[in-house]
Amino acid sequence: MNHPRSLLEKSSKQTVLTPGGSKRAKEIHDLSTLGLKAARAIAKAQGYQGKKKSNILLKSYKAPSKFCPYATKPYCDFSYPYRSADGSCNNKYYTWWGMSETPFKRILNPIYDDGLNMPRRRSVMGRILPNPRKIAMNIHHELDMISHVTNMFPHFGQFVDHDLTLTALISDEEGTPIKCFCHSHDFDCYNIPIPIGDHINKDQRCMVTPRSAASFKKFNCHLGHREQLNLLTHWLDMSQTYGNDLKTNLKLRLRYGGLLNSSVVRGLNRDYLPFIQDGSCPNIPAGQPCFKSGDIRVNQNSILTSLQTIWLREHNRVAKILAKINPYWSDEKLFQEARKIVTATYQHIIYKEWLPILVGIKVAKLYGLLPLNQGYFNRYNYKLFPNIANEFSTAAMRFGHTLVRASAIKVDKNYRAYSNSSFPSIIFKPASAFKRGGLDSYVRGCIVEPSLRYDSNVVDHLNNHLFEGLNKDSPTKRFSLPALNIHRGRDHGLAGYNHYRALCGLNYAKSIDDLFNVPVHIRAKLKTLYEHVNDIDLFTGGVSELPIEGGVVGPTFACILAKQFRDLKFGDRFYYENGHDYTTRLSYRQLDEIRKASFARILCDNTDIQFVQKNPFLRNNFQTNPLISCSNIDSINYLAWKEKTY
Repeated sequence: MNHPRSLLEKSSKQTVLTPGGSKRAKEIHDLSTLGLKAARAIAKAQGYQGKKKSNILLKSYKAPSKFCPYATKPYCDFSYPYRSADGSCNNKYYTWWGMSETPFKRILNPIYDDGLNMPRRRSVMGRILPNPRKIAMNIHHELDMISHVTNMFPHFGQFVDHDLTLTALISDEEGTPIKCFCHSHDFDCYNIPIPIGDHINKDQRCMVTPRSAASFKKFNCHLGHREQLNLLTHWLDMSQTYGNDLKTNLKLRLRYGGLLNSSVVRGLNRDYLPFIQDGSCPNIPAGQPCFKSGDIRVNQNSILTSLQTIWLREHNRVAKILAKINPYWSDEKLFQEARKIVTATYQHIIYKEWLPILVGIKVAKLYGLLPLNQGYFNRYNYKLFPNIANEFSTAAMRFGHTLVRASAIKVDKNYRAYSNSSFPSIIFKPASAFKRGGLDSYVRGCIVEPSLRYDSNVVDHLNNHLFEGLNKDSPTKRFSLPALNIHRGRDHGLAGYNHYRALCGLNYAKSIDDLFNVPVHIRAKLKTLYEHVNDIDLFTGGVSELPIEGGVVGPTFACILAKQFRDLKFGDRFYYENGHDYTTRLSYRQLDEIRKASFARILCDNTDIQFVQKNPFLRNNFQTNPLISCSNIDSINYLAWKEKTY
């Protein structure tokens, strides 16, 4: 009989690592799966049965270094003043931290059914948890109540999310997610059965969902529980525009004047994202135009495509200004400096304008999220692990699903609505981003129309008809977004909502009736679905809370979101206000100029919009947030980047 250690070595030799893309994620999954099998074998061989004891024992075992995907450190040149394309080399001591295709971290230890790997399917009482689709039907049904934030707020949130999180799914040898079927007994397919009474889905048996790919939980490849893999860099680094690896980054560049590739649409006077000509865009019908950017989800909806286009224009606008100021700079210097400025502007907008609305000023101050008014930020902590938390990616950052409206209006230059497009009509139809007023009209619509209020309700299209009719080869005709959120949380072994609630300073509820900040009518519904308060899924519990004072989300999600954005600030060597590193930091004058940046200015500079409220994330208010002329909004003086010549 083979010893568990030799079991791991013998099996792992069949897998050879190759760098790059989803294929690498596939190979990391294969190695990690072998490691998890070895973990179970070790526990069994040592005679341990309890979950806790097994996990403690496994901490002393790790995969042999030649089979660990993180055994070889990335090459780093710390005299280089710019971010790497793949997020590596940010931390001088832990060079893997923040790199694309590396594992998520955890706020709380996972709760898998077997302690290591199996999705959380069972109640704390031992019976099967309620069907995710049944929860979606009863808790997350449609109810339109408007918010104090604009429709731009959740869509910008999606843009930020696509900079930070993309969970790898189990893939085939080519790096394509595996195909699942309702009748499949494949362990890698973890489908959602259609419950009795779901009349919308009476023509299908299930919603097919491949499991998320597995990863070692730590870079030293110690054995233990299954972790999931983030395909993106774990930084606020505009990777949705610039790409998550050097190969993608180079393909997106024009290689002239520091510019990104763009395309021209006949009859329009501004650049657009580069077109993809080979018909390879997922879910886009053959012959229909689609776009390329740093993130593969760029064509998902027309408002997201519009935001991606605006930030492409911003990069090229800044690069052209720098080229005039410093005509002797090379293409590489112009590109990297423009990227640094645009990323700093983006970070400033997030921490100055967007986050304080999301979590409220009190929480933003508590976690040190607000930017300084002057001087450098000197609280960088290289020991702070910045990677994206599984709970952030799989639950809290999905708060925007409850805010999205069922339609998107187009508004002309006089702010008169002239079109109302249902959400399905802008899903995977990127051409609408430049037709009939296109990008500008969508943006105007988003900044004048309120979003829906944060609560447990999700619009009908997202809850009952997601991706309907897009993939005729799939056994699933339509999905439910809240059901997928719940299901993915269980796949990842997220602990129940009550545990995070207690971690974030609320009462640890002994019963569902103890959830004092969840409306009474929601508690009544939760009692009909969940057997125990600790069974409530994190997404469902989080969005059921009443909003925090001065914020959009409830206290539990505010806590998870604030913790993550704190880590992304305090743990990022390249954070725009950071002054401790002389190689990477902005000058005092440059930093003062970045502090003039605003999302309103971004819209003014990169669209034909002439009037906008000072904070486009908040509804137009004649007293506190009126529509003002773009000529009255501060601009950055780029002469601060003029290099002295002698």
